[in-house]
Amino acid sequence: MNWHQRHSLSLYFRNSLWIMPVFSIVGALITVSLLTRYEQAIGSHVNINSENMRAIMSTVASSTFTLVVVVSSAILLAVQLASAQLTPRIIAMVYRNPYQKVAFAVFVFTFTFSASLLVRIDESAPKIASYAAVYGFLLNLAMFILFIDNVGKMLRPSSAVAAVARSGRSVIRSVYPSPMKVHPT
Repeated sequence: MNWHQRHSLSLYFRNSLWIMPVFSIVGALITVSLLTRYEQAIGSHVNINSENMRAIMSTVASSTFTLVVVVSSAILLAVQLASAQLTPRIIAMVYRNPYQKVAFAVFVFTFTFSASLLVRIDESAPKIASYAAVYGFLLNLAMFILFIDNVGKMLRPSSAVAAVARSGRSVIRSVYPSPMKVHPT
């Protein structure tokens, strides 16, 4: 693989929003499976009617899915706004923002976790996994507020220009790693 292919692949992974959420889906499925097996082995369960627990988990799952849709819409709106009003360099920055990638992956993880847990509720519900799903949703709400704040600040013209300037400086530093030395004449 030559440098151009490596560079293209590196840019693809750096600018892709879908990679972390896919890994979070797999992680959530594995986590629910391991956690419910562990709880069955130790006999841990919630003392709530299984129908009530299904209602709670379906509320958590549907609310989290709504959150995923709203975040996806916000990202697409940010890209549309950036392409119409700002420089095209901002579009890549929307997808490169590590906080947005992590937040989106956590939202997808919580949705997958709660939906997978909902399927596993029979006569009783696993206690630790149920609490994890509910508290995970509360964490998602806090992350959503920070996410919206981050997107709003990122799309301000002054922030966008400053981000492009930082990106330009890093490119210059990578091309010219050592500063110029002034030689006395």
